[in-house]
Amino acid sequence: MSAARLDDRPTTVFLCGGQGSQFFGMAASLHRENAAFRASADEWDAHCRERHGLAPLDYVHDPARGLGDPCDDLALTNAALFLTEYSLARALRADGIRPDVLVGASLGEFVALAVAGRVTPGDALDFLIGMAGVVTGRAPAGGMLAVLGDPALHATVPELREGTEIASVNHEGHFVLTGTTEGLAAAERALRERDLVTVSLPVRFPFHSAALDPLAGDVGRLAAALTVAPPAEGTTVISSATGQPVTELTPDHCWRALREPIAFTRALSSVPVAGGPVAYVDLTPSATLAAVMRVSHPDRKTYPVITPFGNERANLAQLGADAAAWPRPRAAEPERGRRTQRGSTMIGALFPGQGAQAKGMGEKEFARFPELVRQADEILGYSIEDLCLNNPDERLNETRYTQVALYVVSALEYLAWEAEGNKADYFAGHSVGEYAALLAAGGFDFATGLKLVKRRAELMSRAAGGGMAAVSRIPEDEVRAVLATHRLSSLDIANLNTPRQTVISGPREDVEKAKELFDAAGGSYTVLKVSGAFHSRYMAEASQAFSRHVGEFGFTELRTPVVSNLRARPYRNGEIARVLSWQITSPVKWTESVRYMMGKGVETFVQVGPGKTAANMAKQIVRLAEPLVVDD
Repeated sequence: MSAARLDDRPTTVFLCGGQGSQFFGMAASLHRENAAFRASADEWDAHCRERHGLAPLDYVHDPARGLGDPCDDLALTNAALFLTEYSLARALRADGIRPDVLVGASLGEFVALAVAGRVTPGDALDFLIGMAGVVTGRAPAGGMLAVLGDPALHATVPELREGTEIASVNHEGHFVLTGTTEGLAAAERALRERDLVTVSLPVRFPFHSAALDPLAGDVGRLAAALTVAPPAEGTTVISSATGQPVTELTPDHCWRALREPIAFTRALSSVPVAGGPVAYVDLTPSATLAAVMRVSHPDRKTYPVITPFGNERANLAQLGADAAAWPRPRAAEPERGRRTQRGSTMIGALFPGQGAQAKGMGEKEFARFPELVRQADEILGYSIEDLCLNNPDERLNETRYTQVALYVVSALEYLAWEAEGNKADYFAGHSVGEYAALLAAGGFDFATGLKLVKRRAELMSRAAGGGMAAVSRIPEDEVRAVLATHRLSSLDIANLNTPRQTVISGPREDVEKAKELFDAAGGSYTVLKVSGAFHSRYMAEASQAFSRHVGEFGFTELRTPVVSNLRARPYRNGEIARVLSWQITSPVKWTESVRYMMGKGVETFVQVGPGKTAANMAKQIVRLAEPLVVDD
């Protein structure tokens, strides 16, 4: 998170908690009354139904069960806790309340990572449900016990010291024990003999204890399947396992989040507030973490939202009223019309992706750069010139040929454009076009880029059975609402091309079936002529294989900023290999990328490469959207 801020509003911290805070009926009124919360919760409930055969909302909203009933089915409560907290974050963002920092405790760390965009919500749910299966099948019976007393008791009371471990110390008068059923029973008897108040949490396993150590390998393998994005500018996730910001999200770190004691108060001390005001919003059911903070940090402003008393509407109203009074961002004028050292208006050079290919492309460039054409033929094993000019057997529209053809032609066109004295202040490329952008910025040479694109195209072309469709005329939030309302959880957002065009991706049959639903919502729906579900979870195998391949190459520091599809922010030093791997499964944030460049002062966008698709999308974005002004 940048230390410099463009406004005087409080640093907003979302608190995300885990097991023990759930109860039957949690957030039921919020689900009935808040459309944004309901759309998100229903979307991820449908994901659980279709992928795992679980119905977490039916479970926690069962009218036949009340607060006194044990809400402790691990798979269902893991899923319900995640989708409740994640959906509350989505609802708050819809009201303009966005986090600068997220503090995650135990399961809540995966909520925080999903809200921050470090992992996808679907991946996080799959991991938590899979982890529940491992724990339920192999862990000993046990639980967790909250104690109102001095944590030093653990060292002095034999039953506590010998039969339990400390799962968390919340403040000097409250801690949580974890252990097996027998160990906790002995500890509870000993504490009651000392007239201390204890509360059994709705947890049936000894999380955050050595009893789970035999499961480390299985949980680590589940975590290895997560598709991980790098930290985004402006949002920090702090782990209660380490008390520090999460920089590298590894399988070992995921395991530690469930195994290590919860260091929530230490995590709070790592919140980067720069001496200014801070507002803490508790996403946790039962407002557990807000209750802890009222004792541990009584001077800090906390906002509970979900409680067992069903007063979410009043809590959100109070938060909304306070947030409306926070100062708005100042000095956030875009750098429109800023001049470069050359004295000209700033230029963004754009490189197109699949769909821009056409028979005959590159004819002039092939004649101008014969040595590079020869290199390309040697790497590919066939004539790139024949492919582009003659399109034998209609190969130009096959992914394994399309991507390399676009890279070669875009690269040669850039070299010709540069030779004529043209320069760009920013580069960006749509999907495979990002490789030509990185070449133009000096990240690698022509041959290296072609070898990478060749392997990428081969891997992506193997993913059969998928499809994509462009949804035009309606904005992204309406597209997401259709997906959620009709429980189309098998479909992912693949491209955010313009404020009025979103591309979805998924199994071909599901893509085709969705047409009538989007047509009914006022959208214009076009099924694309592609062979796979690109930029979606269904590319995970290709992404992992490409990650191993790209690691064999070396890269150089970029001379000119390249705005990545993944984050819609410029590449940072040393992350080319990682970002290119993650790009395969992640949506292309084209609208946000162009808006970012607009906010940096770019007024002229030039397409380099075949066709006009990238430039035309940029024109629509400039016309329909405001510049994105961010503090880098």
